[in-house]
Amino acid sequence: MGSNNIESIDLDTFINQYSLSYLQLSGNQIDAIDNRLFSRTENLKELYLAFNNVKQIPNDLFQYTKKLTLLNLEGNSIENIDVSLFRSDCLQTLNINNNPVSGHLVQKFNGTCVEVIDLRENVKLDQALLQSNGYVDKQKTKVISLNNKNINSIELNV
Repeated sequence: MGSNNIESIDLDTFINQYSLSYLQLSGNQIDAIDNRLFSRTENLKELYLAFNNVKQIPNDLFQYTKKLTLLNLEGNSIENIDVSLFRSDCLQTLNINNNPVSGHLVQKFNGTCVEVIDLRENVKLDQALLQSNGYVDKQKTKVISLNNKNINSIELNV
């Protein structure tokens, strides 16, 4: 369903899609997502919502997708994401590259299972927050991509 100029998705679109594990919605014109959209997709493992017009992710959007391992939100207009989105036991890869997220988002990774975090091209990300302790789980996080951030140095107390 990628690159089809989809602007909105009806709530019943995925109602009988229990075995759906991969969903490609990138390259559309989606600007809002109802928090009940994925309520019947409990086996969803990979979700691609890159390059849409999404401005906000509902706090409980993924409450029923406990098996989600990869979430790609690259190239949207997301400024803030609630901490509850990162509390999945399975979410390992989060791509929020090229969104205007604030530095406050970074502190929300602590205590999560996210192993790969792509923060490239996030113009509002404050480098001072990355230098502070407690923003990522040092035991679980393996990759943090910060390309093009104009960062001079980062202290890592591993």
